Amino acid sequence: MLKEEGFGDLLPGADAIVIDEAHQLPDIAAQFLGYSVSTRQLSALARDISGELLLASRWARAWMPR
Repeated sequence: MLKEEGFGDLLPGADAIVIDEAHQLPDIAAQFLGYSVSTRQLSALARDISGELLLASRWARAWMPR
């Protein structure tokens, strides 16, 4: 809920914190702080970047002094 709302402290101020079920902490942290992308999304991004680079190189060649 905090991640969606964008405000609030994750943990209140304390001198010591005891975490029960600490073996789950890495997975929970990854869910809370992480971001995942699919292979399809990465492929689309690579295709878009490739197209932009091609357009930029064509534009640069057209405007370069000869």
